[in-house]
Formats: sequence, structure tokens, C-alpha cells
Amino acid sequence: MWVGMCHSNFDDPRKNIQFQLFIEKEWFFVGIWGEGTPEARKARREAAKNIQANKQKFLQLIKKLPPNYKIRYINDDEGEYSVRKVNEQNLEKFAQNIQKAGTYFMIGPWLTPSETIEKGERIVNFCVEVINNLLPLYSLLTNVNFTSLEPQGKELQGILKHIEQAAYAHLLAGKNLILYGPPGVGKTRFAKKIASKFCGNNFFLFTANAEWTTYDVIGGIMISFPKTIKEQTNEFLPSLEFRKGFLTRIAEKEEPCWLIIDEINRANLDFSFGQAFTLLDIEHRDKPLVDEDEYPNVSGAIKLPKSFRIIATMNSYDRTILFSLGYALRRRFAFLELPSPFKTIRFDYNLNEQNTKEWSTKVDSLNKDETYEKIELEIELWINDLKNQERLTSLFPTFIKKVRKIFEMMRKRNMKPYNPQAILYFLAKEITQRGLIEFGYAQVIDSLKFVLSYLALETQNNINEDVIILAVDEAFLAYFVPQFEYIVPYLRREKISGETRMNIEEKLNFIIETLRMLGLKRSLKKMEAIKEEQVIF
Repeated sequence: MWVGMCHSNFDDPRKNIQFQLFIEKEWFFVGIWGEGTPEARKARREAAKNIQANKQKFLQLIKKLPPNYKIRYINDDEGEYSVRKVNEQNLEKFAQNIQKAGTYFMIGPWLTPSETIEKGERIVNFCVEVINNLLPLYSLLTNVNFTSLEPQGKELQGILKHIEQAAYAHLLAGKNLILYGPPGVGKTRFAKKIASKFCGNNFFLFTANAEWTTYDVIGGIMISFPKTIKEQTNEFLPSLEFRKGFLTRIAEKEEPCWLIIDEINRANLDFSFGQAFTLLDIEHRDKPLVDEDEYPNVSGAIKLPKSFRIIATMNSYDRTILFSLGYALRRRFAFLELPSPFKTIRFDYNLNEQNTKEWSTKVDSLNKDETYEKIELEIELWINDLKNQERLTSLFPTFIKKVRKIFEMMRKRNMKPYNPQAILYFLAKEITQRGLIEFGYAQVIDSLKFVLSYLALETQNNINEDVIILAVDEAFLAYFVPQFEYIVPYLRREKISGETRMNIEEKLNFIIETLRMLGLKRSLKKMEAIKEEQVIF
């Protein structure tokens, strides 16, 4: 008895690479199956081609499989061959043999009848586990992504773990944070959870509204009357006093105290934050929020501490009918999507070996010009300054040490397959020189701070290529993509009028193809949405 199934991209499992389960007198097998029929030869040739194009990736995936997994191929004319360990020497032979007419191939564990019976009902979980272990190999062989068979709860936990780690990384890197997504996904609850990690219950929660002014946020002068009128004195006369806004009250706190702004786009922040706008960037926190020279009854200068952060939420459904976020404001926030639990987000970064080599060549030939070196210097200064934010970094005892170590790896270009600084520098330079968006140092520096923080928070010290690419992908999403909303009206006008003077679509296509080559899949999806004139923030 056998059951075969394949990806939904294929209409007939018998003509393509399958996941197959079969039971015969001597064996129980579950795993990848390549049919030996003439109809399936095209699929086997494609699989062989993909193996040869991604040799190192294929070998790495094979090495990760449990020891009881076997690789076999059977030719109707030549008999059966078993390859217990594929290596560089026999890989080419394996790829050639599976293309032959009448050749079947199998990858997976084989159980004897007694082993199968012993598992009992657990055989179902065993089959799911095997298929999950083989999904990366299946993707490489077929060039398609197969959705994980892990239960939705575990998949959701994985997404939330990434979002939580990304949130910590943005905040440790010195940025304020905007959590965006549809209504009802728990943005406010998540904001409170993140804030409580850093400052316990010592945070203020305000819902933004269109009536906010600098008087509400920072404070202002008010007329004060004495509570009692004393005879034969002038104390009944009114006086001027400074009434503190909520941001000023937070700044006065001795312990770290954060601000959560719910539905941030309901307020006109460019207007209501006034002079505090500059102080949202921690490098300017040496300047006072409120000074005694400006306001009466203020003792000394009140400053926002470097440990202060704002976590905001934004409903991505109604943002178009409320206040838009200015581009200077966007630069002071990192954007992090909190998706619906019913939305599939995949973190599978199966790189094409040819693309990896192409990019590695670019990195090796990339000259360290003045801009590149200035970015490195700014990162070094930031790392040295981390000790001044001990109240935050002390929550992660080895954080600073790991950041410094990873930065040295990046500086020496030892991070494989990609160097985050080289990628982000290259993208910022290409986007600017092609006239799409003018990026400065800040976006690259902010992105690199995030990448270093994200990698330093990896609890298993497992900084492999998938984690590096995931961090770079998230950095581009958070710091580069939000700025592209600026070009959507121009792109729309260009399409309607037929005017191609700016060639926005052509320039976007180049960036999209570069992201595709780099394997930054989630950034690629957002940029494709922008190309279709969709407003995504």
C-alpha cells in the first residue's frame, strides 16, 4: 500500500517529486520519493539540476538529517543502490543517476515491521516529524516552499518569538517602536508586555487623539490662583506657573519609565511634540526637554534619559483617514508588524548557491570608502556607549560582549553568506543613486544596530546563515521600507500619465530583483506591494 502527495503547485504526484508513505511486507517508509516513470523524468532532471546548482546547501541539509535516514536510488535495469552518506565525491554520481530512465530515488527512514508496530499510534507523529525534517530538502529539489506541518500553535509561537526578539533588539539599539497591524491582534497587550520587561509596571499608557498639543505633551504656562485669600496682602493676585505635560512627568522619574501611545496616528505628533520631537532620537538627549530659563517654577533642566523609549501602536486599516506620519518622525521609530494569528509568515531562507556566490563576489570587491568607514566608526561609538544604558542592557548580561564580538566578525567580513553592513550599505547607495529615495547614514547605522542587537540576543549562540538573513530582512523592513511610501503617489501619476521621466517602476524593479537575489523574502513582498501602489504603513 502506498500514498503519495506533492506540493499544490503540481497537479499529479506521479509526475513529480512526492512525499510518499508505503507499507510492504518487509518495510515501512515515509519520506521524499522520486518516481522512476517516464512521466516523472522531467521532475527528476529538475531535481538533479537543483542539486548541482546548490551542492553545498544540499550537503548541509543532508548532514542535518537524523542518522537513521537513508538515501537510496533504484534502477530497474541496474538494481538497487544505497547511499548512507552523500559527500562531495559521490554527490555528482548521485545527481547523474537519478536522471536515468527507470530510476527511483528515496530519502528518509526505513522501519522494520516490528519497529512500525512498536510505535503504535505514535506512528502519526513520527510521519509528521519526518516530513518536517525533509521540507528544506524538498524545497531545494522542487524549487517550491512547502508549508510546515507543525501545529498552528507552535508555528504561531515561532512567529511571536521572532517578533519579541525583534522588539527587544530595536529598543536596545536605541529606537522607539511602532507596532502596526490589523485590529484585534493584541498590539496594545504586546506593547505592555515589552515595556514591563524593561521597566516593570513603571510606564504610562495614553491613547492618542487629534486634540493633543505641546501643552498636553510637554506642558505650558497656566494662571494659578491662591487657594485662600489673605487680608491686607497682595497674595490674592494670580501668578504664572508651569503645568507639566505627561512627557515631562515621565522624564522626572528616577527609575526607567516608558510611554505607550495607543493608536499613534490619531494624533498630529509633528505638531504636538514640538521641541521634544528632536529628543525622540537618543543621541540628542543631552539637550533639556524643559529648562528653568524657559518656564517659571522649574528647578534646573529636565531631560529625557537615554533609557527612555516610546512604544506605539498603529491600526494599519484606518491610518489613511487619520494623520499621516511624517518622514522625519518615521526615522525615529522602528516599524514592527504584529500579524494576524491566521496569517502565514514563513522564515524559510533557502538560498540559491549561484546567487550567494554572486553576492560574495560583490562583497569582496566592495571598497571601504569614506562613507563606509564612517558607518563603522558610528557603530563602534554606539557599542562603547552601551555601558551608559546599563539599566536596559543589564537585563541581558552578555549582550554588550556579544554585540562587540559580532561587530568584529562583520568588520572583518567573516559573516557568511552575507555581510550585513555590506548589504545595507549597497542597498542604501543603489536606492539613492537611482533617485528613488535619498538615504543618509542614519538608515544604515540604525539597521546595523538592530542586526547586531538581534544576533546578540540569539539565546542558542546559533548565528547561522538563516538567522543573519532573517535579521537583515527585518532591518530593511523596519528602517528602509517605510520611507518608500513617499514615492507611491509619484508612481501612480507616472502610470496614469505614461510619463517615464523618473522611471520609478523601472528603478523599483531593480531593487526588487536585488532583494530577490539576496533572499530577503519579506522585504521583497513589501516592495512588490509598493510597486502595486499599495500603502502598507
